[in-house]
Amino acid sequence: MPSLNTSPNFLQDFDSSIAPDYAGLIQAVAQSQDQECFALLFNNLAPKVKSFMMRKGLAADRAEDITVETFVKLWTRAGAFNPAHGSAAAWIFRLARNSYLDTLPGDRHPDEFLAIAALRAPASP
Repeated sequence: MPSLNTSPNFLQDFDSSIAPDYAGLIQAVAQSQDQECFALLFNNLAPKVKSFMMRKGLAADRAEDITVETFVKLWTRAGAFNPAHGSAAAWIFRLARNSYLDTLPGDRHPDEFLAIAALRAPASP
């Protein structure tokens, strides 16, 4: 997989006046599994999604994994996108956030759960 370029200020780099019609691209993916439209989405937004993940504290390789998972979800769930509920970019970043959250319980070591339980236990008299 090619390395994804990240920018620490991805929102500043995002110029919506020249951005592709992300909603239209997602709809093309949903209706006809258009690979060119998917590639445009990936090439434009994957670096921004990766940067978003890295700002959550993930290492670059893990951020790339979640970015790929995000775009796999986009490919399989494109038909669920509804432009009346928000922008296409917001929907994609929601997919990314949910992919990130899905990884949290599995990334914790069992000892962490014991430590958390000990902290929550009432103090002995």
